[in-house]
Amino acid sequence: MISRVDSEQVVIAALLNDFHRATARTDGISLDKFTKNDHRLIYEALLTLHEDRVPIDLVSVSKASGLTVSDVLAISDTH
Repeated sequence: MISRVDSEQVVIAALLNDFHRATARTDGISLDKFTKNDHRLIYEALLTLHEDRVPIDLVSVSKASGLTVSDVLAISDTH
């Protein structure tokens, strides 16, 4: 069975991998839909970077979210 946290990780991984393509499928997801704070931080960082037209990669997301690159990578690793 897939948990909600697993589903959140899949969304985060998709957005990190190809933000523009993934947003077409994740449109309408709000921060309050994420159960884990780290997931909310990453999602908020992704939206902010996109709005500010900053390239989205592990380093920019890490800086914008306040998480380490290792933390972002671990969350986005869906196996």
